[in-house]
Amino acid sequence: MSAPADLDAGGRLGVTLGMADDIPQRPARVSREAARGAKQRQKLFLTALKAAARAAGWKAAGGGVFRQQDEWFVSVLPVLLWERGVKAMLLAKPMAIDPLFWRVVGLPENERLPLSFRANGAWVLRPPFRDANIGLGETDPERLADAFVTWAGDHLPAVTAGTPATLLAEIESLGERRRHHATLEICLRLMLDDWSGALALCEGRGPTDFGGYGSGKMTFFDWARDWIAANRPAHDSAASSG
Repeated sequence: MSAPADLDAGGRLGVTLGMADDIPQRPARVSREAARGAKQRQKLFLTALKAAARAAGWKAAGGGVFRQQDEWFVSVLPVLLWERGVKAMLLAKPMAIDPLFWRVVGLPENERLPLSFRANGAWVLRPPFRDANIGLGETDPERLADAFVTWAGDHLPAVTAGTPATLLAEIESLGERRRHHATLEICLRLMLDDWSGALALCEGRGPTDFGGYGSGKMTFFDWARDWIAANRPAHDSAASSG
């Protein structure tokens, strides 16, 4: 099976905090000393992040933090900015969405994998993300790690206030960028028993449009059509055809 394409391209939600002029940029040319300093700063940040995450009830893996919060899986990825500040990217999806996706593509055994797989695995669904630039005046990596984890925790109430329906509405509002999340949208519609809407999104796909997931000549849309045909309730099929 081939690895998924980047389904998050153009799918950002939310507003970046901080003026663009305030965001530190990596110079075009960096001295060896500066490069070594940046590498050491990254190492100190990740070490501090693991400790701060553990103290706040998060788990750390793959350079980011994640947790199950009620019926949601939440992961937050950091990008350490040049010399000061850190960018945070928060992704949240229903806990039930990846297991449904795995059943559709014939990988139900993935549900037995560690929770971290939902953040870092190849065959997982990636929702649109919200981002912010944090601590643009802060240079200390330990304090930045604390600020990053605090920001992540502060956004948990907003995550748990959402529903699969509100996530679907967010995707529908993305305009042209909506197409990057077709696989996620199909699975959300299946969760919400919108079988006709899910099937409609599978139709009319060209040979190079595979939804980010494929194996041989099969694409996600092929798997989804087959799965819908095998699992769609009879009363729903009858109502649709009628």
